[in-house]
Amino acid sequence: MTRVVSFPQSSPALVSTIIPAYNARRFIERALQSALAQNVPRTEILVLDDGSTDGTREMVRTYEPRGVRLMCREVRGGAAAARNTGLQAATGEYIAFLDADDEWLPGKLARQLALMYAHPRMTFVSCRATLIDESGVDTGDIYRGASPARGAEGWRTLLAHPCVATPSVLARRCAVMAAGAFNKWLPVAEDQDLWIRLSLRGEIGYIPETLVRVHSTPNSLSKAKIREQADYVLPMVISYLERNRDRLGQDEIRRILGERFSKFGQVAYAGGDFTFGLKTIARAVLRGYRPLHNLYFVARASAPTRWLKHRLRPARSA
Repeated sequence: MTRVVSFPQSSPALVSTIIPAYNARRFIERALQSALAQNVPRTEILVLDDGSTDGTREMVRTYEPRGVRLMCREVRGGAAAARNTGLQAATGEYIAFLDADDEWLPGKLARQLALMYAHPRMTFVSCRATLIDESGVDTGDIYRGASPARGAEGWRTLLAHPCVATPSVLARRCAVMAAGAFNKWLPVAEDQDLWIRLSLRGEIGYIPETLVRVHSTPNSLSKAKIREQADYVLPMVISYLERNRDRLGQDEIRRILGERFSKFGQVAYAGGDFTFGLKTIARAVLRGYRPLHNLYFVARASAPTRWLKHRLRPARSA
């Protein structure tokens, strides 16, 4: 049984949960139930409907007697714009982000609030999140064991690779607003962008325990084409490297870029976009980033190798 954490009386101990939703009627009830089940007093839940046409609003209105507040946008503006609308309306000292298709486990907010109270310099805290595939199978850590960002130097980790799931974040509202909130002009990685800005303003907290379930859905933004993701993410990362060049050595800059190029290239290559994949992996190798590992990956994931493995599989099982 998760105990209720007592917080200092001098602080409002109020959390605003922001849930952007677009045609989420099939699963938003799961998210709402998980938010309402948190053992934290004086919270508010804001659902920002982003032009839904499937009955999402009607579903959310059934939760209004339980304190859920529905805000409707008639013209779809995207998740970043919806979250920013929620930030403007929020009254909480702390902001928790939850997507309409995801869920929190019991005690998530209480654990994070306790950590934030103990460390006043923290701008936000995250936790481990597990990925549930479309068939309902738990596939494990959403970032496959990638190093988490934490502490005063966490921004360096965030530049190298994504490791913060949006529904895992609890942030100080004043820090989010001072950082400029979400960049609504970024169709992807607007969350990565904000976490980097927040990490440059203070410390990052991290709870090494799974407190969030991220559900993969057919229309998930995470399924955007890898080239489109790279077109936005790589220039964003490079811009932060340029602005913080005096705090980063050349070797670290090469390593960060190498890690980003390597990951995008491998995902593209494994997904069948061989031209973009090879080109991007080559950019990593030219920076000296794990050349043998990358070349081995190309050989192992090449079409002839995959064909050969497929041909040999029946023989092995015979």
